[in-house]
Order: sequence, then C-alpha cells, then structure tokens
Amino acid sequence: MSSQHDLLGKRAFELLPSWEREFWAEEKENIPQYCFYPDLHLVEQWGSPEKLKFYEKYCLMPNGKCTPHGPTGADWMGAAFAGELSTEPFDYTLHYYCPLIIDLIKKGDRAESAAFAGTLAHFLQDCCLPVHSMNNIIINQLYPPANGKYFFYHRLFDSAPFDPESVDGEPELLGFDLTGLIYTLREKCFYIIEKNISVLPEFIHAVKSGDEEAVGSISQAINRQAITLTAACWHTLFMIATGKITAGMVKNSGKLDLTSLPLILSSDAKFDRQQFIDAGIPFYKTVYTENDPCRARLSVNPYPFEPAVNYAYDGSGNVIPLALQINGSRQQSDKGIAVGTYGIASFRVDGRIFSELEVYAGVHYCNDFDGEVTFAIWCYETTSPLMARKSVSRKQDALHFKIALPAECRTISLLSSGGNGKSSAIWFDPQLSYRQ
Repeated sequence: MSSQHDLLGKRAFELLPSWEREFWAEEKENIPQYCFYPDLHLVEQWGSPEKLKFYEKYCLMPNGKCTPHGPTGADWMGAAFAGELSTEPFDYTLHYYCPLIIDLIKKGDRAESAAFAGTLAHFLQDCCLPVHSMNNIIINQLYPPANGKYFFYHRLFDSAPFDPESVDGEPELLGFDLTGLIYTLREKCFYIIEKNISVLPEFIHAVKSGDEEAVGSISQAINRQAITLTAACWHTLFMIATGKITAGMVKNSGKLDLTSLPLILSSDAKFDRQQFIDAGIPFYKTVYTENDPCRARLSVNPYPFEPAVNYAYDGSGNVIPLALQINGSRQQSDKGIAVGTYGIASFRVDGRIFSELEVYAGVHYCNDFDGEVTFAIWCYETTSPLMARKSVSRKQDALHFKIALPAECRTISLLSSGGNGKSSAIWFDPQLSYRQ
C-alpha cells in the first residue's frame, strides 16, 4: 500500500478551481483520507467486521470485486501479481464510479461525492506507479538481492519522497460528457502505465547506488502525473455534473494526435491476419500460430515485434526521423509510426467521440527498396471493416488518407504489407478529429 495517497489527494484538491473547492470545503480535511479507502478496506478484512462493512460501501463494486489497485487482468488479478492487462475491469470500474460521483454532485451530496471521488482517485494514482503495473515477481527476478542487501522495490517506489507543493497548473478537461471522460481516462492511464514501466530500471539503479537525487527526481515526475490526473478527473466530473461544458468548448476542441494514445497490446483472434489477406492486403500466412500469434501490434524487419512510435530506424538499427515525400518535397515529423516489411498498429478509437482519421502513409525515402508497399486502414466493428487500401513506392508522393469514422467504430488497425526487409513503412502525423 502506498503511504502517499493522502498527499496526492490533498494537492489535487488544491489545484481545483475555487468553485469546486468550495463545494467540497467541508470535506477538505477528509479528502486525503478518502484517497486511502481502498487500502484501508483491504486491511480491515483482518480487522473488525463493522469497519470492513463501512469500507465495502465505497470499495466493493456491484459485481463483488474490490476497487482495483491499478491495472488488472481480465480475471481482475492485479498486474503486480500476474496477468495480462485488460481494459474490461478498467472500464467497469470507471463506469461504476464516474456516473455515481456525477449523480452525487448533482444532488449536492458533498460528503459522499468526495468519499467516492477519493476512492476512485486511489485507483488512478496506483495506475501511475510502475510497481502496480507489472508483475513484481519478475522485478525481483531481474534485480535479486546483491551484496547482502534486499530491497523492497514496491514499497520503495510507493513511498519515495516528492514535493507535492511544487505541482501546479490548472486541471485539464478530460472529456465533454461521460463517454468522453471514461474513454480519455482509460487511454491516458494505459499510456502512462506503459511509459512509466520504462523508468523502473533507472529508479532501481538509483536506489541500489544510493543516488537520492535521482530517486527524488523520478518520484517527483511520477507523482506529478498522479496529482494532475486526479485533479483532471475530479474537475471533469464537476464540469459534467454542473452542466458547465458548452458547445463552444466542443467546437474548439481541435484534433488529437493518434500517437498520444497507447497501442493495443493483445494476442487475439480478432487480429487474425487471414481476414486482411482475404480483403486483398498481401499479408503473410502463419502456419504455427503459437510461435507467431495473431496480435494487435506487429512489425517484421527491421523492427522486432512491434511498431516504433514517433521515430523510425534504418536497416542497421539507427534511429532516424520519420520522413516522407509529400507533395513533391521531403518532410519530417516527430509524430508517426514506423513498421517493417509487415506491420500492424492498433488503437482503441471510439467513433462516438471522433469523426475522422487523417494520416499520410508511404515508404521512407532513405530506403533502397523501389517496390510498392500496400497500406490499409481497418475498423473491426463495422460491416465493411476495410476502410481504405492503396499502394505506393518510395519514389512517389505519400498517400493521403482522410477516413470518416462510423459511430460504431471502437478499434482501428493501421496495416502495411510489402518490402525487402530493410524498408520502413511510415504512418506520418496521424490526427483524429473530434465529433462536433
């Protein structure tokens, strides 16, 4: 259990606009404790029955499951113990707490809305901590006791020092309605979960070497995310509950960079490559699927296993800019996706929120492959899932796709096929337009 949820909740409350702080003014001293409720709930299973019953009101959901402590697998087992991360428990949790809190705010119930908001905040804050996002047994196996010293990495990361007062800024609006809020919270959390795992080696090295400055710097960055995510969630719940979101806010929402969303990580028959082949996309067939499973992320030569996001490689493994020939001139971008001879990059894209995907696609002009690569966009939930398919070579201008997204769309894959093992297929500057 983290020892700092109270500090995170306290600072998140302080970042809220004054009218939202005023609504919870009588709960100001209690909100930090509310953010501990999911931990206190677990402790009381070995404590007094009456206290357990109290915490169950806030931390036991209608399906009988506890409020998660960060991401879980489809079986609701926490990622810290085992299992592949799943969006289903995540969505269930958000679909339970968010409308409940909105309804309590609408009713003017300050105490209960704050208590449930603090409970939800605990879940979001744990998602920011990488020790809650991957199997801790694997962490211990990668970094076993050495030189007569055993480190409790989970506890150390949970309790690493940081300065909450230095976290400032106005909270972000995470959506214009309940659907948008839940979608954005989930995608932000999964993006944070994946990115923050990468800081674990640096943190552990700093702990083992006694580098307190590095420990503090990493902790500060992680806890800043936890505070700002909590404040943004609470702020958006208030805005929805009080009807303060205007048509002008929606109209001025602009576009969303697709690469700011996390790639789907899944091995699933849903991504069976045979369906792409049947639709005329020249993908390769797989005979032994256990060794080459159908999956949401795929890249074959020179990128192993998955696409590269916001950079590309050359055939020798050197990082190079994302670049294409567009309208006769060579252009570069720091936003895009690079794959090898064959590629799949899949995202959760909700057609109720986004109306259009715009993206350029082509072969990086630095490659020596002059043949064509086929690019396609696929939406799994529609009657006709193939939304676009064209072929192009590196000597031609990049393709320009502007694809209308139907309301039923929930998952899209950017597909590419063709090359010589050294070519780089590029999806360049992909942008989603919000539905007006």
